[in-house]
Amino acid sequence: HSWYEHTPFIWEYDSVVSNETCNTILSLIQQSSLHDEYLTKNTERSKVRNNSCINVSQVSKYDHHMMCADRTLHSIFSEIHAHYVLNNKRYFTLKNAQYLYTTSCSYTYRTYDKNDYYDWHIDSSDHAHLLFSYILYLNDDFSGGDTLFLNQKLRVKPKKGSMLCFPCDMQTVHKSTVIKEGKKNIIWTCMEYHAK
Repeated sequence: HSWYEHTPFIWEYDSVVSNETCNTILSLIQQSSLHDEYLTKNTERSKVRNNSCINVSQVSKYDHHMMCADRTLHSIFSEIHAHYVLNNKRYFTLKNAQYLYTTSCSYTYRTYDKNDYYDWHIDSSDHAHLLFSYILYLNDDFSGGDTLFLNQKLRVKPKKGSMLCFPCDMQTVHKSTVIKEGKKNIIWTCMEYHAK
């Protein structure tokens, strides 16, 4: 895979998956009998997070389409995670085996309609030690919806099939700008430390 280092820690991988694979993932999720029900139930909108989501991994045991999407996503994200950690010398100097092999995650489909956004935040959890965050852009036929990083004064324009990688810490405060036209679809996950 080719990648671009926006900063020493914020990397973007181009063409992680083909347009066809993006369409397949999106189709599997949208064809699921759980799609409408869970999107409505799990909106949990707030002033910060104004978009809708489904945890694909959590519902995969109830639906074949979601299970197929989850397996496909696991293969894609695992490969990029391994590359990102092992090729970033700043991580490799850490106990790389711990960071690479003792992680777990679940995959969230996040969809933004017109006027939706995600305001400034860091990826964190009260229940887990989050290490790295990953965003796979499933489409780019919309306007708005850029990913901004506050401290770095960085703007990343979504590209279908590309993946953004960055650590979960106070240095990576980020947001998704308002969708002006169209609909933005992403898969997001955080790799979390999982003690053996």
